[in-house]
Parts: sequence; structure tokens; C-alpha cells
Amino acid sequence: MKYISSSFNIIFISFMFFAHNKLKADTTPYENIKLFTTDRARPYVIIQNDQLEGILGEFLKNSTKGIIKNFEIYNLPWKRAQVEVHKYKNALIIPLAKTPLREKQYKWLIRVFDDPICFFTIKPNPKIKSRNDLLKLDSKLNTIGLLKGSTTEEYIKKFNLTNINIAYSTDYDFLAQKLYHNRINALFSGTSVIKYYWKLNKFDENLLQCGKVFYKNEEFVGAMLESDDDFIRKIKIEMDKYKKTNEYKLLLKKYGL
Repeated sequence: MKYISSSFNIIFISFMFFAHNKLKADTTPYENIKLFTTDRARPYVIIQNDQLEGILGEFLKNSTKGIIKNFEIYNLPWKRAQVEVHKYKNALIIPLAKTPLREKQYKWLIRVFDDPICFFTIKPNPKIKSRNDLLKLDSKLNTIGLLKGSTTEEYIKKFNLTNINIAYSTDYDFLAQKLYHNRINALFSGTSVIKYYWKLNKFDENLLQCGKVFYKNEEFVGAMLESDDDFIRKIKIEMDKYKKTNEYKLLLKKYGL
């Protein structure tokens, strides 16, 4: 009887030790998680004094604060960020909009919000609602602006605009100023982005116009395909919980979404 009791105690103690270690492992925060991003397409991500702000920046920071101790932030031109992130396991990337081309290149952790995409023009120039409207652009400029590495760069190919110039840039602020000063005919852009830079530059908001929403960017937090399943699982749990909170609703409201 003593032997059975001793064996039970050993098994019980071993079980408790295993459970304690597993619980500790599940609650130990990750450190120095590499985050690849750009703050040249605000307000998706804003970097202030090495701190994450903006819609996706604050979402990521707030939703994972109990599981990620700190991020190593790589603030790069957007096209380069999409290249560099693939060099590291368990690295994250924001802001990442889902496209057919990107679908198989990342793990898609959570959809944070949608951003309508338009060809923005300024009054009194006509609105753009179709390919025909694009073909009628002022021939003196005959130019559309868009962010290099963005979904608009991929989508605009559908219009087959062989006789229209494309002004690529890695900086949305630069593109917004070109539109305001009539140096391009239109800017193919996310709504929240162009409105942010319009307001930042104190341009007249009544001048800005969207003729038609051609599609919506589904903005996600992304991770590398090689990332550990356990790492992804834990982060997704925390993000899913945060998305159900009032704090998440207030974050969207803060940025006019």
C-alpha cells in the first residue's frame, strides 16, 4: 500500500511539475520579435520615437502586450520591407493587404480593417469612375500617382493603360502634394491614407474627391510561412480577444474608420 501511495505521489508531483513548466512556457513573453513595416503610408503605421502608432501599429502593440515583450522595428520603404521580412523566422509584417500574388507568401494572422481604394482627383477636375475616364485625362499631365509596392501597383495593370504615365513613389506625402499642386491627374490610393496626408498638409478637404471605390484593401497582420505554429497560435488568440474589446472599436474611431 505504501508503494502504491509513493508511486501515486511521484506521478502527481511529476504531473504538477510538467503542468507548471507548460503554463510558464505559455505565459513567458516573446522578446525581440522582428517587425517589418513602413510609416510612409500613414495612418496604417506611424513610428514616433521608436514607438508603434497608427491603426495597425497600435492594434499590434495593444493586442500582443501580454505575450510580446518588445519589437525590433525595421522601418523601411514598403517594397524593401516585403523582401527583408522573408529572411527571418517568426518575423511579423504590417500593413499587409491580401492580394492573389501575396496569398501564398505569408501566414495571415488577423484582418484588422478594410480601406476603400479610389482614384482621387481634386475639383474642378472630373471624377474617375471607369477606364474610359482614365483615358480622358488631361493630356498635358497624363499621369497617375501610386505607392510603390502597394496593392494599387498590382491592380492598375488590369486597366491596360499603355498611354498613361505612372508616377511611382515610396512616400505618400510626396504623392499627396503632387496631386494638390496639379502635378499628377489622379492618385490611386487608400481612403484613410490620402485623407491623413491631406489633413496633415492642411489642404482643403472639400477639394478631394473619389469617383468610385474600385476595391478594398483588407489590411492584415502577416507572418512568415516558416513561423512556429505555437508562436502563431498564441498571437492569434491574443489578437482575436482584443478585436472583441471596446478598446479596438475606439481605435478604429480614433482614425475615422
